[in-house]
Amino acid sequence: MTRKQRDYKAEYKRRIARAKEKGYSRAVARGHARKGEAGIRAAKFLGVPVGSDIEGVVRKDKRRVFGRKIPRREPGEGPLEYEERLTESQQKPERDFKWTSQDEFIESLIALGLTEREAYTHWFS
Repeated sequence: MTRKQRDYKAEYKRRIARAKEKGYSRAVARGHARKGEAGIRAAKFLGVPVGSDIEGVVRKDKRRVFGRKIPRREPGEGPLEYEERLTESQQKPERDFKWTSQDEFIESLIALGLTEREAYTHWFS
């Protein structure tokens, strides 16, 4: 008994037609999604709709994870300069304390109604 010969053209047409019904692009249907476009496996892995913009999804996820907007790399900016700019933007500004001595700070907190122990805890935190 011989096997039935596969009809590759018909399989390809069915694949394209099924993808069109589902609303996928032709590139995704062929199995080679465009650059930045989520293919079927990638979409399943990332939990996003098929054909969606992967870079946009990752950018939103970074904001959710890190809790802030990550600046993009400027055109012509090398990876090292970008990394340096990121670390500079993450540094917190130094606070200006109006208390220069521990005694003044403790007295002001005691005046606000804290105990001496609580005031010292705030000074060292």
